[in-house]
Amino acid sequence: MNRRDLASASLVILILLLSGCDRANSAAGTAASSATPSSATPSAAPPSTAATAAPAAVDPFKWGFCELSLDGAPATKHPGGGYKVASRHWADGPNRAKVEPLILNCGPVDLSTSTSNEAQYPMKAGKYKVAQSATQPGWFVSSTVPNAKGDLVIDAWDKSGIRGSFELTGTPAGKATKYAGKFDFKCPPTLACK
Repeated sequence: MNRRDLASASLVILILLLSGCDRANSAAGTAASSATPSSATPSAAPPSTAATAAPAAVDPFKWGFCELSLDGAPATKHPGGGYKVASRHWADGPNRAKVEPLILNCGPVDLSTSTSNEAQYPMKAGKYKVAQSATQPGWFVSSTVPNAKGDLVIDAWDKSGIRGSFELTGTPAGKATKYAGKFDFKCPPTLACK
């Protein structure tokens, strides 16, 4: 075989070898791409089947409520809690003497005992007079209703809470106003409640 034939044969062999390599590489690439995802296109994570827990809703009326109507308008509801009601009958320990026999707060109306003698305000149902200021035993006063006059009725009162209503007249901003309220307060956790 002469040089020219030898070069042609070598060229043909080289072409055949290269052609075979391209086919093998192509087949290997196809197999690899079908077996693993391309890094250029990341796969999306499957949707989560576990539900995300929503935070528990806080009940604003967990410690009870009061409803207040001014001059016969629809009543507004106010939540209970530690600063809405307190009683020496519920208190325990060294701070007991610092608590009034009974304090109630319903929106802009606050009512508290006119004396600090708890025996004059027994923990039971009863009817009491209300004034802007008074020192009469068994009366209640209001420091937030100018010229307050009316009645407070307690329907139930025990270690777990207090329920009742009140009707007052007063003169906020010099205008005669009628306050009608009802309340159902639970003894707040800040006191020794049962």
